[in-house]
Amino acid sequence: MGHVRRRRAARVFLLDADNRVLLFKGGDPAATARVWFPPGGEVEPREDDADAARRELREETGIDVEKLVGPVCSGRVVFRIADDVYDVDQVFFLARTGSHKVDMSGLDAGEARSIADFRWWSRDEIAHSAERFVPAELDAVLHAVLKQPDCLPLALQDDTRQIQEATR
Repeated sequence: MGHVRRRRAARVFLLDADNRVLLFKGGDPAATARVWFPPGGEVEPREDDADAARRELREETGIDVEKLVGPVCSGRVVFRIADDVYDVDQVFFLARTGSHKVDMSGLDAGEARSIADFRWWSRDEIAHSAERFVPAELDAVLHAVLKQPDCLPLALQDDTRQIQEATR
């Protein structure tokens, strides 16, 4: 087994005018399983969460946003890529855009290998999909963001099954 890499990450629920959220489909390039997740990534040293979220969104999508709301939720995810296990504390922000143009040319080599696709998803599509999403509670989070903002920020539950599988 490789290393266990502890990280902090900042991600963005990017919503369009129809309240659809932009998600990437990806995972370990050596495996067949894929999950859908929002843009974002590692918070660099001496960078605050909001600045990291904006930077990562711009690098991964080419979309630059000024206003972020949040964080709207936070949680922990553990996953494996190749022999390394990533144990990540994540915070999630909300942003809106009028653009559907996604430019993934800013992805680094590792991101380009692990991200297979992107798509704008409605809450209804997420709720009725057999696909796997990170965070697992994505539909409930989007509901809270759109309908019950007074209950934010939300604390997401760790997926201990996922953590146990990743560290085997």
